[in-house]
Amino acid sequence: MEVYQFNPYETGQEQSQKEFDLMISSLRLLLNKPEGKVFIKFLLKHLGVSSVPPVGLDADLLRDWIGFSRAGESIFTLTSIAEPTITGILLAEIQKEKYNVN
Repeated sequence: MEVYQFNPYETGQEQSQKEFDLMISSLRLLLNKPEGKVFIKFLLKHLGVSSVPPVGLDADLLRDWIGFSRAGESIFTLTSIAEPTITGILLAEIQKEKYNVN
């Protein structure tokens, strides 16, 4: 794997694309290891991916819920780009656990 040195003060589309590609490549490696799957599943599960807020939630709590959910949705989007099949399997496992399906 090629290692890039990034300058956070350098701007440009090419630099951003290199950084994104490296991140996706690293995430792909992580998702193909058992430990990585456990870690990503934990993040998806505990950051509320595929869950909805309770009905009648107070406006302030609802804003907090939405803000909290954004992190999980961002992780879901990135993992879906890196390994869509593995991400789907992890979400299916989370749903099975949630509804006690064997």
